[in-house]
Amino acid sequence: MTFLRIVKAGVVLITLLILQLELFASIRFFGVMPEIMLGAAVVSGWHGGPTDGAILGFSSGFLVDLYLASPMGLSALSYALIGYLVGIISELIAEDVERIVRTVISLVGIILGLVTFVLFGELIAEPNLYNKNFGKILVVGGLYTGLFIPVLHFLLEWVFHQSNYRNNQIAMCQMSVSSRYLPQSHRLRLAVLAAVAISLFVPLVARLWYLQVIKETAFVERAADNTTETIIELAPRGRILDAKGRILVDNRASILVTIDKEEMATVGTDDLQDLFFDLATEISRSGNLTKVSEIESAYRSNRYGPFAEVPVVQDISEELQIYLAEYSYKFPGVNTTVTTVRDYPYGSLAAHILGYVGLLSEEEMPSVALKEKTYLANDEIGKSGIELFYEDALRGTPG
Repeated sequence: MTFLRIVKAGVVLITLLILQLELFASIRFFGVMPEIMLGAAVVSGWHGGPTDGAILGFSSGFLVDLYLASPMGLSALSYALIGYLVGIISELIAEDVERIVRTVISLVGIILGLVTFVLFGELIAEPNLYNKNFGKILVVGGLYTGLFIPVLHFLLEWVFHQSNYRNNQIAMCQMSVSSRYLPQSHRLRLAVLAAVAISLFVPLVARLWYLQVIKETAFVERAADNTTETIIELAPRGRILDAKGRILVDNRASILVTIDKEEMATVGTDDLQDLFFDLATEISRSGNLTKVSEIESAYRSNRYGPFAEVPVVQDISEELQIYLAEYSYKFPGVNTTVTTVRDYPYGSLAAHILGYVGLLSEEEMPSVALKEKTYLANDEIGKSGIELFYEDALRGTPG
């Protein structure tokens, strides 16, 4: 396409887009607006041939995708295909064909374009494109758009009037028969072959377009999820005070031993048992008697996912924390972290009123799933007394 033709086509397409979105969006028949941009793609194929028809069809569809809520690229792909197919048909029809025939072919192209748009939408699993009103949209929209076919032919003739494609085709036919002319039957066979080839490649192209353009953002986000990890920092529970401001329930820091299930999964079965035995031995030596079965039970618990940090023992000494960090090569997947636990300065005094906290049970998970503050499998929750009654107020907001 020449520069002048590109400018003309841009002016026409932008003008038609404004008319479709601003004027005819409010002038509807039976709730349906005309698809003028699709009509422009069809008529451009008639006057410009397959190549220019595909280019202008893609351009008109892309402009529609930019301004409407349809998936990006769906209209562009559909309009480009229709413009190309109409361009192929125009090669098989004489230039001096009756205007009524030209109008009917354009109308069929518009209806085919609507069908193609919906089929591509179904191919990429785009909801709400095909519904019970599709038949009405197809008939009413096609006929409504058909009213503008003469105007579209006039505008596109103006775009292509210089070095007109169809005039070039006539000039080509006037050249040597042996070198430039093919019998009508041969041209028809080539057109059928081209249509079959296009029908085979269209699903592949549509799927590629869907993956690379329409769903690009979703796949980028999914790739980011595979390379990033969200770590939730638990907030301490609120303190409980009496009427005079004295602390009845407080929090204190506690060093917690955890197991990384993802890293542990790389350890062999025999080595895993030896690791659990060595870990239980070191924890018990530090003053917290721990059995191997307790560590194994926590590791294999269904409460935690395959990538979770499983809590094993709390309130270990700082000396053991330093030891585990120093000899981390002997304890792969074993980590330590500082968390907060409840502290009762007055011991068991008023325990029946203050209550207590414990690990969130499987029975309690459904009741907290919809709460504003997030709960994880290893979180503590109020079990009785004030701890239970004021759970929503006492629980901190995780970061």
